[in-house]
Amino acid sequence: MVDATGGTERSALEIGRIQTLRGHDVTVASKADEDWEGSWQGVRLRHLAPYSWAKFLVKGPHLPLVVLAHSGRFDLIHLHEHLNTRFFGALPKVMHFHNNPLADRDDKAFAEDAPEYWARVGKGSAQIAVSEFVVGRLRLALSKAGSNALPANIVKLSGGVHSKALPPQKRKDERERIRRMLGLKDTDVLFLFAGAIRPEKGVDYLARAFAKLSEENPNACLAIVGGGKLWVEKGWLGGNEVGQMEQQLQDILAPAIARRFHAWHRAAF
Repeated sequence: MVDATGGTERSALEIGRIQTLRGHDVTVASKADEDWEGSWQGVRLRHLAPYSWAKFLVKGPHLPLVVLAHSGRFDLIHLHEHLNTRFFGALPKVMHFHNNPLADRDDKAFAEDAPEYWARVGKGSAQIAVSEFVVGRLRLALSKAGSNALPANIVKLSGGVHSKALPPQKRKDERERIRRMLGLKDTDVLFLFAGAIRPEKGVDYLARAFAKLSEENPNACLAIVGGGKLWVEKGWLGGNEVGQMEQQLQDILAPAIARRFHAWHRAAF
């Protein structure tokens, strides 16, 4: 219940909110150290703590999730980055993939693990991917899973913001305010990156591409909004320091920043 949530969590909440507005009864459950119940925008929220007596049988909060799924008599179980369908039986379910499947494997390990991976993934009625890249990785896993692999139903559903989320006048006012705050002229073209500053987001590729673009187009501008601390799960940092990526971006973009400063200085004085 904080203003800043991760992309996966936010997607689950927004899907729940939309389905609630359509008249459905929605519960969003997640793992936690202690059990808790609440609500948000009409969506029931549940924190599920692992059963202490079952910690040697099943890892994490899987059993509480199974109990909730069976006792709630839900029409559909929507799993976000959760592949363990043990004990779910014939319950209707779909799987949502927000990140790179089997990201930590090289080509050989990917091919070796694909059959077991798809044996779990294929149990979903649909595999929902957030990008064409994730779609490709899922299809690659399927192709490596063997001739007896479960059938696929891979669907791409890109995240985004509805164009009517902000009234036209408010959007115009905010655009003018932000460009004025950044010192941009009408002829300047502004690119925006918003998210956790991590290699997985490809922001270093963006920085290199922009550094080259800005050499040829002095009116090109880049705004980066976010930080490494948005990557809240410690295990996902891969042993890297939180500020390492930010420093790399500063080094890549230093020439472009210097050019922008000198252009502003000449115009101002």
